[in-house]
Amino acid sequence: MPNEYSPARRFPRFAVDLLAIRANAPPRLDRVVNLSRGGALLVTRAALPVGTVHTFLFIMPGRESRSAVAAVEAVVAWSGVTQLGLQFRVVHELVEQYLARLAG
Repeated sequence: MPNEYSPARRFPRFAVDLLAIRANAPPRLDRVVNLSRGGALLVTRAALPVGTVHTFLFIMPGRESRSAVAAVEAVVAWSGVTQLGLQFRVVHELVEQYLARLAG
């Protein structure tokens, strides 16, 4: 598999604090601490292999105190002991809307 990850910043990144549930078996709970149109930085308790594809359920803050769930498919771009760098395969509409609100 060619290395599709690039350390160059193509999109603005925002510091966030969101829950992420890995939907693949076994499910697990992580935290999204950095989010952009291209991907996310997760704080995790267990590394995942680079290049693997996973579906994460991001709990997104909605309007009027309602939360929404965005099912996000992403490739593990890099993996450390306590962090994962994800590259989105497709940007979910709820992620786009949330980023637009953060950009103000």
